[in-house]
Amino acid sequence: MQVYSSYVKDLVDQNEVLVQTVEQLESEANERVGKLEEKLNKAVVTAKVNVLLLKLTEHLYADTLLCCMIYRTVIRKLRTMNLSSRAQFLLKRSTKKL
Repeated sequence: MQVYSSYVKDLVDQNEVLVQTVEQLESEANERVGKLEEKLNKAVVTAKVNVLLLKLTEHLYADTLLCCMIYRTVIRKLRTMNLSSRAQFLLKRSTKKL
């Protein structure tokens, strides 16, 4: 009977060690998952910022192209005008801005 009692006590001790090991592994796994979630959240924020920067860059590029087209049109128009007409055209444009 004493052999069985000793055997059961050994099993209980082993079980306690096993439970502690599993709890420790679970704690470490939760910590790793938390760190991975944090990295993932940072990556998501970075991706969103990059998408917004890309959209802003696209808008700025489109605005720049539009300005270039307007300036080219104005330059072409000025080249076809005589000196007096150019002065009047530029004077009208500058007073509109004020």
